[in-house]
Amino acid sequence: MEKKKEMSINNFALLLALIFFLVGAYPGFRSLNLKKKCTVEIKGIIVAERSGPKYPDRSHPKNKYLWGRGITDIYVETDGIFKYDKLSAGAGVGEIGDEVIIRYDPDDPDEYYFVGYYGLDRTNAAFAWGLSGIMIIWSLVDFIYYNIPLVFPKLLQKKQ
Repeated sequence: MEKKKEMSINNFALLLALIFFLVGAYPGFRSLNLKKKCTVEIKGIIVAERSGPKYPDRSHPKNKYLWGRGITDIYVETDGIFKYDKLSAGAGVGEIGDEVIIRYDPDDPDEYYFVGYYGLDRTNAAFAWGLSGIMIIWSLVDFIYYNIPLVFPKLLQKKQ
């Protein structure tokens, strides 16, 4: 019974690893696709940092990098295709007066990202993939610990 219980814990850990990997795959691949599609660069300047609502309206494309209370306002030198002259982002984009490079998709200017700033997509993907790795390591250690005679048969013979 003990062996069956340990195998079910091992299988549960592997199932959790698969779930966390798949959860991390969506934002990870979304971030990679965004980097592939966004080929045109424009520049912006950080003009202000302010405190804002805890849960801002992220449905508008110009607010898609907003999160938390710290809001950074960026004025953009538009090129005629990119239609926003002011963007908002969460804290961590840079300091007031810093120049920010923005890459956008010329076919869909609502798709853009700040160069060197990792938004929530990459953060969420890294967190989920990290948990997946921990679950895989846990299941391997668990498997080896409960199957030492199978993995290291000579070690068991020396003890006898």
